[in-house]
Amino acid sequence: MEEKAEQKEEGQQKLLGVYDFFQFECRKGIKCFNTCCANVNIFLTPYDVIRMKNNLGISSEEFLQKYTTILRPEKGIFPVVLLRLRDDKEKQCYFVSEEGCQVYADRPWACRMFPLDKKESDEEETFFILKHREGCLGFEQKNSWRVEDWIFNQEMNVFERYESLYQAITEHERAQGLEVANPDVLLMVQMATYNLDKFRKFVFESNFLNYFDLEKAREKVIKHDDVELLLLGFDWLKFGLLGQQTLSVKEGVAEEKKKDLEKRGLLKAKNPHEQ
Repeated sequence: MEEKAEQKEEGQQKLLGVYDFFQFECRKGIKCFNTCCANVNIFLTPYDVIRMKNNLGISSEEFLQKYTTILRPEKGIFPVVLLRLRDDKEKQCYFVSEEGCQVYADRPWACRMFPLDKKESDEEETFFILKHREGCLGFEQKNSWRVEDWIFNQEMNVFERYESLYQAITEHERAQGLEVANPDVLLMVQMATYNLDKFRKFVFESNFLNYFDLEKAREKVIKHDDVELLLLGFDWLKFGLLGQQTLSVKEGVAEEKKKDLEKRGLLKAKNPHEQ
């Protein structure tokens, strides 16, 4: 029998380890069903947008325009994407129906994680906070979950994998110090992370592939695989923003670019007699 992790109390919040159990169920027939899907802030990750827009069968451009609000911090270059709610008294989510969530299989990280939340800690063991929402009757149901089973059932490891890759960029020391005034650069960052259908056009219809040396297999996959395209977007941001050698520049391209700049008078040609 597996040893049960010790439960801890922190203020009024219960902390659970991965082997601990909690009682919760959300389904049609419970009086409060769907009422929690309103008047909340749902922050969307790039992977969230991929799953949701593909579920709806629309482009990322259309999804962002119809269902999100895009904010940008005063300092920083990475967009903050919020799920837009209905402009009515209840401020309910656009995807809620009487039968439940219309995009349930591809609902965002924040929705599938509830009622748990990871606790930030320096400890080696991971703990989770059990969040009790006022009026939620799900905690009164008899269905019991072990934390690790809930995480597996909700596909949390998949979502967190891509979120951690994105955070490695946004939280990088070099990225924290970047202040970019050029709006075109900001739009490029947003394109490579959230507007992937536009990014795909950029890759195949601009000089991207003339500059970067992608493996033919990877080039073929990103034509139809949004997740692999997102990973390319991350590599591109690491290359351009963080100075990491995540992409290979084609041989001779850099020299040709230098000669072009010299020809246009934007770069002083080096005197062959200079040391």
